[in-house]
Amino acid sequence: MSEALGKFLATPLGSAIRIALGVVLGYFVLDLTSDGTISVSWAEVQTWIAAGLVLAVPIIIAAVNPQDPRFGKGS
Repeated sequence: MSEALGKFLATPLGSAIRIALGVVLGYFVLDLTSDGTISVSWAEVQTWIAAGLVLAVPIIIAAVNPQDPRFGKGS
């Protein structure tokens, strides 16, 4: 992995992308194991949007926390 990619993945946006990819891949695995197909409907898109909102909360908290060494002012 390149150094630039590693630095990007350590940012709040990079963390959100990593979590979102995990959520989407986990959903695909769950969908495949339950009925053997991957189907994308508006209901699934709404679920992914809700997951995106949920994954943003801890990242925003870390970003505004000055004591957090990852993203806060103390980083």
